[in-house]
Amino acid sequence: MNMDYEYLPISGYQPFIDEALKLIYTPNIYDRVVGIQTLSGTGALSVGAMFLSKLYDKETTHVYLSDPTWVNHRSIFEQAGWKNINTYSYYDPKTIGFNLNAMKASVVGAPKGSIFVLHECAHNPTGVDPTHDEWLTIAELMLRKGHQVFFDSAYQGYASGSLDDDAYAARIFAEKGIEYLCAQSFSKNLGLYNERIGTLSVVLNDPSHKNAVLSQLKHVARSCYSNPPAHGARLVHIILSDP
Repeated sequence: MNMDYEYLPISGYQPFIDEALKLIYTPNIYDRVVGIQTLSGTGALSVGAMFLSKLYDKETTHVYLSDPTWVNHRSIFEQAGWKNINTYSYYDPKTIGFNLNAMKASVVGAPKGSIFVLHECAHNPTGVDPTHDEWLTIAELMLRKGHQVFFDSAYQGYASGSLDDDAYAARIFAEKGIEYLCAQSFSKNLGLYNERIGTLSVVLNDPSHKNAVLSQLKHVARSCYSNPPAHGARLVHIILSDP
């Protein structure tokens, strides 16, 4: 391992990126995923919001956040220039649980090609997650409506105690042929809060598009923070690469 203090590449420390993405994606998915290292989950969401602004009209495209959601989600999309930020139904305070029917109505009622920010697991702030069957239903609706999905994966391993089980939603969406973004953070599950370690990944159906997407992710990152820090990424790589 090279322990100098040279700048990392704009995309980050590649050995870390490789190991981090393997936590979320199975081998049959990994080959069509492209990702960069980011300043934890907030940085990943910010880069993702700006990346999507290159693909969608920020003035007219609807962005949907769960009701309730992590307060910073709205701020991140507002700072990236998105004007039409809405909420989708998620939590039922009467049952203290997830309301599938209400969310289905929100997904179906949203304009085609809307952007939906989904919590991969351990929904913040409710802690309530869909079951596997419910995730499958949501995936099918997202695909049918042609919505753009953006997963926020901040607590993998915390919801069920299983890294694999907590990645179920991201994996089933990819297997269904849904192209999406995923913000990944290691602040909570590794306790590296002040190291700001995370990734932003994009799942594609056509792997030949990976280089084009990577160039655009790097273009956004370059104007935000130029390149990410090395120390925390090296720590996470050491941990994840040691079985």
